[in-house]
Order: sequence, then C-alpha cells, then structure tokens
Amino acid sequence: MSRTPRGVALLPDSLKSPEVRLVVNAGHRQARRLDDVITDPLPPDPTLDEISALAASTAAVNAVWLTGGEPTLRADLPQMVEILRSRTTGTVGLSTDGLALDTLAAVKPLRKAGLDRVRIALHSAEPHAHDWLVRQPGAARRALRALRVCADAGLAVEIEATLTRPTLPGLAHLCELAGHLNVAALHLRRLVARGPAAEWFLGLSPRFALIEASWEEVAKVALRRRLPLAIHGLPRCAARLLDPCRVFPNMVRWILPAGTSWQAFAASLEEPSAPQRCPSCPGAPTCPGAPADYVQHFGMGELASEDQETVEPIVPWTEAERHDTAVPLSLIHIS
Repeated sequence: MSRTPRGVALLPDSLKSPEVRLVVNAGHRQARRLDDVITDPLPPDPTLDEISALAASTAAVNAVWLTGGEPTLRADLPQMVEILRSRTTGTVGLSTDGLALDTLAAVKPLRKAGLDRVRIALHSAEPHAHDWLVRQPGAARRALRALRVCADAGLAVEIEATLTRPTLPGLAHLCELAGHLNVAALHLRRLVARGPAAEWFLGLSPRFALIEASWEEVAKVALRRRLPLAIHGLPRCAARLLDPCRVFPNMVRWILPAGTSWQAFAASLEEPSAPQRCPSCPGAPTCPGAPADYVQHFGMGELASEDQETVEPIVPWTEAERHDTAVPLSLIHIS
C-alpha cells in the first residue's frame, strides 16, 4: 500500500461519548433492498407518555437521536422533539430517510421544537444507485434537497451511507460530496444480513478486502476536506487505515419501547455474534470480531490474509485544525 495519508478527521463530536438512539416507531415507507428491521406483526407506536418515560433516562447524555423505523411517519414528531428537548441537555437529533424534510414548512416546526441535528440517509453520490437501493425513483434528489433545507433552517446535518458492493466504487465520490456540502459528519455503516438485505446479501455486501482497498481514497478526501468520519460495524482488520474513526459497539445505546411486541425488533438490532477472530484480534471492545452473517457467506480466509498485512492507521487531526475550504450547504443549489 502507498504512503498513509495523515490528518484525516476524528470521530464526530456526537460520538465523543455514547450516542443514544430512541426508537419511536418500527414502520417504513416501503420495503427497500437494505437491512431495515422489519417485524411482522408491526409493533404499535409508543404513545407520547411512553416516549416521555423513555426519554427520562437520557438527561445526562451527549446526544440523543429519534430513530425508527422511519420517525417522520409520525404526525406528532414535533411533540416528541419537545419532550426530548425538555429531558436532556445534550444534542437532540433525528435519523431519517429525509423524504419528509425537503421543504422548509416541514422542518421549521421541528427546529422550533428544539431539534439540533438531522442525519439523512444518502447511500451514494450517484442518484440512480441510491434510488435503486431504496426502490424509490427521485429519492436521492429529495434527500439532497432535505440536506440543504435543514441547513437553511439552522440544523447541523449529517449523512449516513450503508456500504454496498454496487456503491463501493463511488465511495470516495460520496466523501467528496459530503465534504463539498460541509456536513457535520459522514457515517459509513456495514450492511447486515437482516430484513430485505438477508435475501440480497451475497450480491449487496462488499467483501472486507475490497473495502480495505477503498480506504486510502476515502482518507485522502477526508484529509483535504477535513471531513469527520464514523465507521460502524466493521472489524478492525477491515478498516485499519481509518481505525481511529471506527465506532465501537459500546459507543451506541438503543432505547426501545417495552412490551413483547417489541422484542423481535430489539433482537434484530443486535450485531451478529463473532464466532471467529483473526489471530491478532484484540477482542472487545476494540474489535467486534468477524460478524457471523459475513463469515457464513464468505468465510474467514480473506480476513486472516488481511490480518497479516501491516497498515499504519491515519493520525487524526484536531478540531482546531479544520479549515474552511468546504462550501456552506446553504449556498448549494439543488433543483
């Protein structure tokens, strides 16, 4: 491998301490090709009183995110933001597909209620690739418009992308777009064999060796753009170059409604266990090991091979070193 790029971003500020994710519904707009948690029957949405009780445990955390399912399907979302804002002193965020937030009229009530951040799914800088993954024509353009609208409303915006085989060649392009838009963070997440992705896993999941080969270009873009990165769900040997940007399992905490109808949803959120490890694997919490779903489909051979190579992780830059080359999102025109 060529010389290691140095100076790439630290983890986003929202992950400097455990991030709490409060699940407020389990429904989705439609079945996608990705790894959405889908349960049958669908558990009932928690009431505002139930959400208030769940939010009571988030008072001292750094960042709380309303998530699902798709939380923007709930008409009482502004009230939920108000509840969370009154219960915590940390950041209040919303994790969403962005399709309901592409107008200022939709975003203003959430901002007024106390929303600080929004994390919008955008899996590729190529619109047709994103639209194919979510099975909805025009979804990428609406997500980009939502990023601009949310920024105009004063929200910090983040992008979350699921790593897939068809979008991996454009990963550096996505990082370039995220840096150009001056987003607060780019989250890159491993595809899990659950929901619709369980059927498509062989075709959709990139091999860890291929992801490792892409990190150098990603690091170069993040260095130039000073782009904060968060890498979720990958074992250490699959992201050694960007090891300082990996999110450990203990850095995320889920809060779900009570009741037996939510048990299947809760079980699906758990990362597949790691029955095998590379010879030099340090174990938890530094590395989650080789996920069972990945090993079941692809085996351990390439991981053992990757583990033998020596790669020096990047040296993160500090927040004080972040420069202002990115274009403010409010100045980006999206037709």
